Amino acid sequence: MFLSNALRIGNRAKNVFSLNSIASLKAWYKYRTNIDVTSQVDTWISSATFGDVDDTKLEPPSGKTYYDTSTGSLLFRDTDDSILQTSNLELNLGQFTIFAVVDVVESGAANEMLIGRLGNDELRLYRGSFADSIRLRADGVNYDFSLTDDLPTGVFLLTLTRASNGLVEIRVNKTLSASGATDIAKLFDFTRVGNGASDLNIYEIAIFDTKINADDITAIENDMTNRIGI
Repeated sequence: MFLSNALRIGNRAKNVFSLNSIASLKAWYKYRTNIDVTSQVDTWISSATFGDVDDTKLEPPSGKTYYDTSTGSLLFRDTDDSILQTSNLELNLGQFTIFAVVDVVESGAANEMLIGRLGNDELRLYRGSFADSIRLRADGVNYDFSLTDDLPTGVFLLTLTRASNGLVEIRVNKTLSASGATDIAKLFDFTRVGNGASDLNIYEIAIFDTKINADDITAIENDMTNRIGI
């Protein structure tokens, strides 16, 4: 049985909030959790309890993605083929809420794919090499957003939502930084993290298939920033 909103709020007051209390959570690649490493990352298993865990686990199709044990980040950089992709899953998202804790390697950063599906669906940071620009490419259509400030240097939290009317809102470190219209019929597909030399260090990603409510967004942002220490 799913937790009621009232019970979830009560749990948060006791500091036992979990992303898994929200049924629309489809994939959660949690900080320092379920990361299998030999000389490189072999799998990153989702911590979401809904759906098939085997479907949502991330694996390298080729190349290398390294894990920094000192920081708990996965290094999607310094190689031309650093990719992790789902073993048997494609999320086709109209509405969504996406959280990602990342650190952009600023030197040379340009059009860095965070998540999506190769080709028609990509969430890109530093569009055109500009630190204040993000692109959402959904079903082959580009939607460009200019942030109120440059993306932070160092580790930061990015929150991206799309509502039923297509309105996208982008929050950086818990503060609204951009918004704009999109066509909700243009679905954003997810199968992978990174697209090769994505100049990113990635700490945590969570994907929901609805725009969750403001209280849940706040609780998750607090949970992630407290856990990772940003």
